[in-house]
Amino acid sequence: MDTWLLISLLAPILFALNNIIDQILIRKYFSDFPALAIYVGALVYILFIPFVSIFFWQSLKIDLATAGLLISLGFASLFIWIPYFKALDKIDSSVAMPLLQTNPVFVYALALAFLNETVTANIVIASFLILVGAILVSVNFNQIKLPLKPIFNILLCAFLVAIQTVLMKVFVNQEISVFILSFWMAVGFALASIIRLLLSRRLIFILIEKLKNSKGRIFILSCSQEISYFTSLTLSFYALKLAPAAGVVSSVMSVHALYVLILAVLFSHIFPDYFDDLRGKNKESRLLIIQRLCAIILIMTGISILGYFET
Repeated sequence: MDTWLLISLLAPILFALNNIIDQILIRKYFSDFPALAIYVGALVYILFIPFVSIFFWQSLKIDLATAGLLISLGFASLFIWIPYFKALDKIDSSVAMPLLQTNPVFVYALALAFLNETVTANIVIASFLILVGAILVSVNFNQIKLPLKPIFNILLCAFLVAIQTVLMKVFVNQEISVFILSFWMAVGFALASIIRLLLSRRLIFILIEKLKNSKGRIFILSCSQEISYFTSLTLSFYALKLAPAAGVVSSVMSVHALYVLILAVLFSHIFPDYFDDLRGKNKESRLLIIQRLCAIILIMTGISILGYFET
Protein backbone atom coordinates (compact mmCIF):
# COMPACT_ATOMS: atom_id res chain seq x y z
CA MET A 1 0.00 0.00 0.00
CA ASP A 2 1.31 3.45 -0.92
CA THR A 3 2.39 5.64 2.00
CA TRP A 4 0.05 8.51 1.04
CA LEU A 5 -2.90 6.10 0.92
CA LEU A 6 -2.10 4.63 4.33
CA ILE A 7 -1.79 8.12 5.86
CA SER A 8 -5.02 9.24 4.17
CA LEU A 9 -6.81 6.31 5.80
CA LEU A 10 -5.24 6.85 9.24
CA ALA A 11 -5.66 10.63 9.57
CA PRO A 12 -9.49 10.54 9.59
CA ILE A 13 -9.42 8.16 12.57
CA LEU A 14 -7.93 10.96 14.67
CA PHE A 15 -10.38 13.46 13.18
CA ALA A 16 -13.21 11.09 14.14
CA LEU A 17 -11.84 10.68 17.67
CA ASN A 18 -11.84 14.46 17.94
CA ASN A 19 -15.57 14.51 17.04
CA ILE A 20 -16.35 11.82 19.62
CA ILE A 21 -14.56 13.81 22.33
CA ASP A 22 -16.58 16.86 21.25
CA GLN A 23 -19.79 14.98 21.96
CA ILE A 24 -18.62 13.68 25.35
CA LEU A 25 -17.48 17.16 26.42
CA ILE A 26 -20.77 18.76 25.40
CA ARG A 27 -23.07 16.17 26.93
CA LYS A 28 -21.10 15.52 30.10
CA TYR A 29 -19.86 18.98 31.02
CA PHE A 30 -21.28 21.73 28.76
CA SER A 31 -24.88 20.85 27.94
CA ASP A 32 -25.98 24.14 29.55
CA PHE A 33 -23.28 26.24 27.82
CA PRO A 34 -22.13 24.39 24.65
CA ALA A 35 -20.05 27.35 23.45
CA LEU A 36 -17.77 26.97 26.48
CA ALA A 37 -16.42 23.73 25.02
CA ILE A 38 -15.04 25.55 22.00
CA TYR A 39 -13.59 28.31 24.21
CA VAL A 40 -11.69 25.71 26.24
CA GLY A 41 -10.40 24.11 23.06
CA ALA A 42 -9.25 27.48 21.78
CA LEU A 43 -7.50 28.25 25.07
CA VAL A 44 -5.59 24.97 24.79
CA TYR A 45 -4.01 26.42 21.65
CA ILE A 46 -2.28 28.97 23.87
CA LEU A 47 -0.17 26.15 25.28
CA PHE A 48 0.90 24.95 21.84
CA ILE A 49 1.37 28.23 19.98
CA PRO A 50 4.55 29.34 21.88
CA PHE A 51 6.06 25.84 21.50
CA VAL A 52 5.38 25.74 17.76
CA SER A 53 6.61 29.34 17.37
CA ILE A 54 9.95 28.58 19.03
CA PHE A 55 10.75 25.39 17.14
CA PHE A 56 9.21 26.10 13.74
CA TRP A 57 9.40 29.88 13.38
CA GLN A 58 11.49 29.78 10.19
CA SER A 59 8.85 27.59 8.56
CA LEU A 60 6.01 29.85 9.71
CA LYS A 61 7.25 33.13 8.28
CA ILE A 62 4.86 34.72 5.79
CA ASP A 63 4.11 38.29 4.77
CA LEU A 64 2.24 40.48 7.25
CA ALA A 65 -0.88 40.89 5.09
CA THR A 66 -1.36 37.13 4.68
CA ALA A 67 -0.74 36.52 8.38
CA GLY A 68 -3.33 39.18 9.24
CA LEU A 69 -5.88 37.62 6.89
CA LEU A 70 -5.33 34.12 8.31
CA ILE A 71 -5.59 35.41 11.88
CA SER A 72 -8.88 37.11 10.91
CA LEU A 73 -10.21 33.88 9.40
CA GLY A 74 -9.13 32.00 12.54
CA PHE A 75 -10.83 34.64 14.67
CA ALA A 76 -14.06 34.07 12.76
CA SER A 77 -13.69 30.28 13.16
CA LEU A 78 -14.61 30.53 16.82
CA PHE A 79 -18.07 31.80 15.91
CA ILE A 80 -18.39 29.59 12.82
CA TRP A 81 -18.13 26.42 14.93
CA ILE A 82 -20.47 27.46 17.76
CA PRO A 83 -23.60 26.15 15.92
CA TYR A 84 -21.89 22.74 15.59
CA PHE A 85 -21.19 22.52 19.32
CA LYS A 86 -24.74 23.59 20.15
CA ALA A 87 -26.11 20.85 17.87
CA LEU A 88 -24.04 18.08 19.49
CA ASP A 89 -26.12 18.37 22.64
CA LYS A 90 -29.16 17.23 20.65
CA ILE A 91 -27.92 15.02 17.81
CA ASP A 92 -25.26 12.33 17.63
CA SER A 93 -21.82 12.98 16.11
CA SER A 94 -22.56 10.15 13.62
CA VAL A 95 -25.29 12.46 12.25
CA ALA A 96 -23.41 15.75 12.66
CA MET A 97 -20.29 14.79 10.70
CA PRO A 98 -22.07 13.48 7.58
CA LEU A 99 -24.16 16.68 7.60
CA LEU A 100 -20.96 18.74 7.83
CA GLN A 101 -19.71 16.93 4.74
CA THR A 102 -22.29 18.86 2.72
CA ASN A 103 -19.63 21.59 2.87
CA PRO A 104 -18.26 20.89 -0.67
CA VAL A 105 -21.75 21.44 -2.11
CA PHE A 106 -21.88 24.90 -0.53
CA VAL A 107 -18.32 25.63 -1.70
CA TYR A 108 -19.21 24.82 -5.31
CA ALA A 109 -22.46 26.81 -5.08
CA LEU A 110 -20.61 29.87 -3.75
CA ALA A 111 -17.83 29.47 -6.33
CA LEU A 112 -20.49 29.31 -9.05
CA ALA A 113 -22.23 32.43 -7.75
CA PHE A 114 -19.23 34.64 -6.99
CA LEU A 115 -16.19 33.19 -8.79
CA ASN A 116 -17.86 32.41 -12.12
CA GLU A 117 -16.76 28.77 -11.96
CA THR A 118 -18.53 26.33 -14.28
CA VAL A 119 -20.85 23.51 -13.23
CA THR A 120 -20.32 20.08 -14.77
CA ALA A 121 -22.33 16.88 -14.71
CA ASN A 122 -19.83 15.49 -12.18
CA ILE A 123 -20.53 18.32 -9.74
CA VAL A 124 -24.32 17.98 -10.14
CA ILE A 125 -24.27 14.20 -9.59
CA ALA A 126 -21.87 14.44 -6.65
CA SER A 127 -23.87 17.22 -5.00
CA PHE A 128 -27.08 15.23 -5.44
CA LEU A 129 -25.54 12.15 -3.77
CA ILE A 130 -24.19 14.22 -0.89
CA LEU A 131 -27.52 15.97 -0.31
CA VAL A 132 -29.50 12.69 -0.46
CA GLY A 133 -27.04 11.16 2.00
CA ALA A 134 -27.39 14.20 4.28
CA ILE A 135 -31.19 13.88 4.26
CA LEU A 136 -31.02 10.13 4.92
CA VAL A 137 -28.60 10.48 7.82
CA SER A 138 -30.78 13.16 9.42
CA VAL A 139 -33.99 11.14 9.48
CA ASN A 140 -34.78 8.76 12.33
CA PHE A 141 -37.90 6.83 11.32
CA ASN A 142 -38.37 5.82 14.95
CA GLN A 143 -39.04 9.45 15.87
CA ILE A 144 -42.08 11.43 14.79
CA LYS A 145 -40.35 14.80 14.99
CA LEU A 146 -37.10 15.76 13.27
CA PRO A 147 -34.53 17.70 15.33
CA LEU A 148 -34.78 20.60 12.90
CA LYS A 149 -32.88 23.19 14.93
CA PRO A 150 -29.73 21.04 15.47
CA ILE A 151 -29.81 19.99 11.80
CA PHE A 152 -30.08 23.65 10.80
CA ASN A 153 -27.14 24.51 13.09
CA ILE A 154 -24.92 21.86 11.50
CA LEU A 155 -25.84 22.97 7.98
CA LEU A 156 -25.26 26.60 9.00
CA CYS A 157 -21.79 25.61 10.23
CA ALA A 158 -21.10 23.79 6.94
CA PHE A 159 -22.22 26.88 4.99
CA LEU A 160 -20.07 29.24 7.08
CA VAL A 161 -17.05 26.95 6.65
CA ALA A 162 -17.74 27.02 2.90
CA ILE A 163 -17.65 30.83 2.95
CA GLN A 164 -14.36 30.68 4.84
CA THR A 165 -13.00 28.18 2.28
CA VAL A 166 -13.95 30.40 -0.67
CA LEU A 167 -12.38 33.45 1.00
CA MET A 168 -9.17 31.49 1.51
CA LYS A 169 -9.28 30.37 -2.11
CA VAL A 170 -9.62 33.95 -3.30
CA PHE A 171 -7.30 35.83 -0.96
CA VAL A 172 -4.72 33.32 0.26
CA ASN A 173 -1.82 32.00 -1.82
CA GLN A 174 -2.73 28.37 -2.54
CA GLU A 175 0.93 27.33 -2.31
CA ILE A 176 1.04 28.09 1.43
CA SER A 177 1.25 24.83 3.36
CA VAL A 178 -1.56 23.49 5.54
CA PHE A 179 0.81 23.72 8.52
CA ILE A 180 1.26 27.49 8.09
CA LEU A 181 -2.45 28.03 7.45
CA SER A 182 -3.35 26.06 10.58
CA PHE A 183 -0.87 27.88 12.80
CA TRP A 184 -1.91 31.44 11.94
CA MET A 185 -5.60 30.54 12.04
CA ALA A 186 -5.02 28.94 15.46
CA VAL A 187 -3.55 32.24 16.65
CA GLY A 188 -6.74 34.03 15.58
CA PHE A 189 -8.90 31.29 17.09
CA ALA A 190 -7.17 31.56 20.48
CA LEU A 191 -7.29 35.36 20.37
CA ALA A 192 -11.05 35.31 19.71
CA SER A 193 -11.62 32.99 22.67
CA ILE A 194 -9.59 35.19 25.04
CA ILE A 195 -11.45 38.34 23.96
CA ARG A 196 -14.85 36.64 24.22
CA LEU A 197 -14.15 35.41 27.75
CA LEU A 198 -12.77 38.77 28.85
CA LEU A 199 -16.00 40.41 27.72
CA SER A 200 -18.03 38.24 30.09
CA ARG A 201 -16.95 37.74 33.71
CA ARG A 202 -19.92 35.41 34.12
CA LEU A 203 -18.55 33.01 31.49
CA ILE A 204 -15.15 33.06 33.18
CA PHE A 205 -16.66 32.15 36.55
CA ILE A 206 -18.78 29.38 35.01
CA LEU A 207 -15.76 27.97 33.17
CA ILE A 208 -13.56 28.03 36.29
CA GLU A 209 -16.30 26.31 38.28
CA LYS A 210 -16.70 23.59 35.66
CA LEU A 211 -12.94 23.04 35.50
CA LYS A 212 -12.81 22.67 39.29
CA ASN A 213 -15.78 20.30 39.43
CA SER A 214 -14.37 18.09 36.69
CA LYS A 215 -11.07 17.77 38.60
CA GLY A 216 -9.10 18.49 35.45
CA ARG A 217 -10.96 16.03 33.23
CA ILE A 218 -12.23 18.81 30.97
CA PHE A 219 -8.71 20.09 30.42
CA ILE A 220 -7.35 16.57 29.75
CA LEU A 221 -10.13 15.84 27.25
CA SER A 222 -9.63 19.21 25.52
CA CYS A 223 -5.87 18.68 25.27
CA SER A 224 -6.29 15.18 23.85
CA GLN A 225 -8.87 16.57 21.46
CA GLU A 226 -6.57 19.28 20.10
CA ILE A 227 -3.58 16.92 19.94
CA SER A 228 -5.62 14.44 17.89
CA TYR A 229 -6.82 17.27 15.66
CA PHE A 230 -3.37 18.70 14.93
CA THR A 231 -1.84 15.24 14.49
CA SER A 232 -4.52 14.37 11.96
CA LEU A 233 -4.02 17.73 10.24
CA THR A 234 -0.26 17.09 10.01
CA LEU A 235 -0.85 13.61 8.61
CA SER A 236 -3.26 15.11 6.07
CA PHE A 237 -0.58 17.60 5.07
CA TYR A 238 1.98 14.83 4.43
CA ALA A 239 -0.60 12.80 2.50
CA LEU A 240 -1.22 15.80 0.23
CA LYS A 241 2.53 16.18 -0.30
CA LEU A 242 3.00 12.50 -1.21
CA ALA A 243 -0.19 11.85 -3.20
CA PRO A 244 -0.31 12.13 -7.00
CA ALA A 245 -3.17 14.69 -6.68
CA ALA A 246 -4.99 16.51 -3.88
CA GLY A 247 -8.39 15.29 -5.08
CA VAL A 248 -7.63 11.63 -4.46
CA VAL A 249 -6.64 12.44 -0.86
CA SER A 250 -9.96 14.18 -0.19
CA SER A 251 -11.73 11.20 -1.73
CA VAL A 252 -9.97 8.68 0.50
CA MET A 253 -10.38 10.87 3.58
CA SER A 254 -14.14 10.93 3.08
CA VAL A 255 -14.07 7.76 5.23
CA HIS A 256 -14.04 10.24 8.13
CA ALA A 257 -17.83 10.01 8.56
CA LEU A 258 -17.66 6.21 8.49
CA TYR A 259 -15.03 6.23 11.25
CA VAL A 260 -17.21 8.55 13.34
CA LEU A 261 -20.10 6.09 13.04
CA ILE A 262 -17.90 3.13 14.03
CA LEU A 263 -16.44 4.99 17.02
CA ALA A 264 -19.89 6.24 18.06
CA VAL A 265 -21.20 2.66 18.10
CA LEU A 266 -18.17 1.52 20.15
CA PHE A 267 -18.40 4.41 22.59
CA SER A 268 -22.14 3.88 23.00
CA HIS A 269 -21.23 0.76 24.98
CA ILE A 270 -18.66 2.62 27.12
CA PHE A 271 -20.61 5.86 27.63
CA PRO A 272 -24.23 4.90 26.93
CA ASP A 273 -25.60 8.12 28.43
CA TYR A 274 -23.81 10.26 25.85
CA PHE A 275 -24.60 8.18 22.73
CA ASP A 276 -28.25 7.43 23.35
CA ASP A 277 -29.24 7.06 19.68
CA LEU A 278 -27.00 4.03 19.17
CA ARG A 279 -26.80 2.42 22.59
CA GLY A 280 -29.59 -0.13 22.19
CA LYS A 281 -29.16 -3.69 20.94
CA ASN A 282 -32.70 -3.92 19.60
CA LYS A 283 -33.83 -4.05 15.99
CA GLU A 284 -34.52 -0.30 15.83
CA SER A 285 -30.95 0.59 16.82
CA ARG A 286 -29.48 -1.84 14.28
CA LEU A 287 -31.68 -0.45 11.50
CA LEU A 288 -30.64 3.11 12.45
CA ILE A 289 -26.96 2.15 12.18
CA ILE A 290 -27.56 0.53 8.77
CA GLN A 291 -29.47 3.60 7.61
CA ARG A 292 -26.65 5.94 8.66
CA LEU A 293 -24.10 3.64 7.03
CA CYS A 294 -25.99 3.79 3.73
CA ALA A 295 -26.20 7.59 4.00
CA ILE A 296 -22.46 7.83 4.68
CA ILE A 297 -21.71 5.62 1.64
CA LEU A 298 -23.73 8.01 -0.53
CA ILE A 299 -21.87 11.02 0.88
CA MET A 300 -18.48 9.30 0.47
CA THR A 301 -19.35 8.49 -3.15
CA GLY A 302 -20.28 12.12 -3.81
CA ILE A 303 -17.09 13.44 -2.21
CA SER A 304 -15.03 10.90 -4.17
CA ILE A 305 -16.56 12.10 -7.45
CA LEU A 306 -15.71 15.71 -6.51
CA GLY A 307 -12.21 14.67 -5.50
CA TYR A 308 -11.47 12.87 -8.74
CA PHE A 309 -13.04 15.73 -10.70
CA GLU A 310 -10.54 18.14 -9.10
CA THR A 311 -7.67 16.01 -10.40
